[in-house]
Amino acid sequence: MHCFFLVIKFDINFDKIVYVSKNINSYFGYSQDELINHSVFEFILPSNHDRLLVYLLNNHQVLQTCDISWKRSIDNDYEQCTLIGAYRTINANEKYFMSIVKINTLDRMLMMNTDHPINEFVTYLNIHGKFVFIDSKARQILGYSSFEIVGRTYFDFVHPDDLNVIVRAYKL
Repeated sequence: MHCFFLVIKFDINFDKIVYVSKNINSYFGYSQDELINHSVFEFILPSNHDRLLVYLLNNHQVLQTCDISWKRSIDNDYEQCTLIGAYRTINANEKYFMSIVKINTLDRMLMMNTDHPINEFVTYLNIHGKFVFIDSKARQILGYSSFEIVGRTYFDFVHPDDLNVIVRAYKL
């Protein structure tokens, strides 16, 4: 399941993201710092604002869902998402909306920015040949998010007909 954790401090006069899990970067290209202390409404489709506002004003204490579209940082496309969350009281007067945001659509579309073409990205592999880090620029070139690549080996992405040749070259 493709998802990330999101915590919002919300009342009628104030809404700020106070926490978002790091893996949002692999889905949408945002770092935690780019989201924290910003309004969640800055990152969702404008036509979803009313729906989200009604959902947040509901002040529900049990898990409820809301479908929204979240904007990617690298282009103007949106991913269909479902918020699954509820309000929790932390202090006597402070309530936070805590949710899991489930991404419902992840495509394999390659996005190339012609103004600033990206032709390289950074990866780190462990001693077993598994990817332990891949930066977010890889999605534009490969069509896979870093979340889908981390933990797998290079050989997982080689066509089966080419695998013998690659294994021999790797052993040299």
